[in-house]
Amino acid sequence: ILCTTRAYTPGLVLLWEKMGMYEDVLRFWMDKEKEDNSSGASTEVIRCLDRYGPTHPHLYPLVLRFLSSSPELLSRHTEDIGRVLEHIDQEKIIPPLGVVQILSRNGVTSIGLVKQWLMSRIKEAREEVDMVSRTSTI
Repeated sequence: ILCTTRAYTPGLVLLWEKMGMYEDVLRFWMDKEKEDNSSGASTEVIRCLDRYGPTHPHLYPLVLRFLSSSPELLSRHTEDIGRVLEHIDQEKIIPPLGVVQILSRNGVTSIGLVKQWLMSRIKEAREEVDMVSRTSTI
C-alpha cells in the first residue's frame, strides 16, 4: 500500500517480482508507455522480457503484440522484434501462423519487417516435407 500511495515504482516492481507476477510487471511498463511514449517504458518492457522470458515463455507473444501495436514502438524496437521472433522460433513458443496473426492484427507491421524470418520458416517447412516424403517412400 505504501508503494502505491507514494508512487514508488521500484518498490511495486520488486513486490510483483517477489510474488512471481511477471506479466503484471510487463503490463505495468506497457501501460506507462501508453500514458507517455517518451517515458522509456518500452525499453523496460524489453529489459523485463530478457530477465523473465527464459523461464516464462508465455511472455514473448505478449511483448510481440505490444511492440507491434503502434508505428512509433515498431520503429524504435525493430531489432528487438527480430530477437523476439528468433526466440519464439527457437523455443517453438507459437507456430509461424500464430506469429503472422499477432503481427497482422492491427495493420502496423509490414511484411518487409518479417520477410526474412518468414522465408526461413517456409524453407524449413519445405525441407521437413521433403525429408518426410523421402523417408515414407523408402
